[in-house]
Amino acid sequence: MKKIKYCFVVLEYNGYNDFKNFYESIQMNSDDFKLILVDSFSSENLKKEGKLLSKKLNIDFISVPNRGYGAGNNAGIKFATDNYNFEYLIIANPDTVIKKLEYKVLSEHGLDKIIGPEITNLNGKKQNPLYFKKYKLPFFVLEKYSISGSIVTLYIYLVLNKIYSKYNQFLNRKEKILNVYALHGSFFAIGREALLKLQPVFDEKMFLFIEEDHVAEKSRMLSIPLVLDRRLNVCHKENGSTGESGLSPSSRKIALESLRAFFSNTY
Repeated sequence: MKKIKYCFVVLEYNGYNDFKNFYESIQMNSDDFKLILVDSFSSENLKKEGKLLSKKLNIDFISVPNRGYGAGNNAGIKFATDNYNFEYLIIANPDTVIKKLEYKVLSEHGLDKIIGPEITNLNGKKQNPLYFKKYKLPFFVLEKYSISGSIVTLYIYLVLNKIYSKYNQFLNRKEKILNVYALHGSFFAIGREALLKLQPVFDEKMFLFIEEDHVAEKSRMLSIPLVLDRRLNVCHKENGSTGESGLSPSSRKIALESLRAFFSNTY
């Protein structure tokens, strides 16, 4: 089996307009890749559209029930490891656009790490890392929220986490490469050695929240470093299913279920 540099897994659930731009950005950055489009379809029409698009682009297409971000990506990862000999598996949201992905830069880290790029949204906000460190006080409050479900506790966590994140962002503003606790889930690369240790990557009891925390904690327990490399660059348009409505009652319910699964894990 021929070795390739990258194997992308992209979970799609909302139509394919963003995905087309994402695919074009891959082509501008690499000619040595495979791509698995995982369709967690909401309709038969979208499923048919995905199949036709995949055939046109000569990429792999698999369809799975909508059981969440983790389950869909796990299916794509299994397909990738069963069918391709790649160096890096890249999990990417369809609403991301690659600005700079250099193999020379990525390969400096070897195959035993998880690497995240600088991720900037359309408003210029930098999204990586999700956490520089495992902040004890915010995580303590977050666990309390997972038990109580109190909206007040949730807001306390959000305020504390923002303070800790802003402070660490300031301290590390000049660092181009640094080890971090958790990376943003919209785009990250897993070296093949790290992937084999980490599988299954995602906990499928988590539907659409807290997956990054799970990957971070599992990686920490397995001594897999997570690295932010700002020499790599991605734009995240944030057109996914959660958008800016993460505090709606329905979103809070889903998040609580995922949080309880996260804090019940012993890793």
